Amino acid sequence: MHSFNIIIYKGVTFSQNLSVTGLGGAAINLSGFVLSGFLKFKYSDTGRLTSLNPSGVQPYSDGIVNISVPATGTTLLPVGYGFYDIQLYGTGVSVSGTVMRGIAGKASIIPEATY
Repeated sequence: MHSFNIIIYKGVTFSQNLSVTGLGGAAINLSGFVLSGFLKFKYSDTGRLTSLNPSGVQPYSDGIVNISVPATGTTLLPVGYGFYDIQLYGTGVSVSGTVMRGIAGKASIIPEATY
């Protein structure tokens, strides 16, 4: 699993490409995986601040995941810090039943001055 901290500005569309790698740094082929990812105040929280809407970027063999939140969603986020992770759920023939935590990190939510 790779760790990467992100910055989300309130009121602005958030979009970030992240690289998902395995042991040794090789890209994980995202073919056959369904992605899920959320932002929370604490990992232990049962409630979520928002979905990060993760999706694989083609070619899937490069292991690039895009996470995004529309401006209408970032406006609702509280200013402060949170945590996120992206999980990969194997549904394809060669990865069926596999669950991996692909990437995780801290999220800084920055207020806006212009609105």
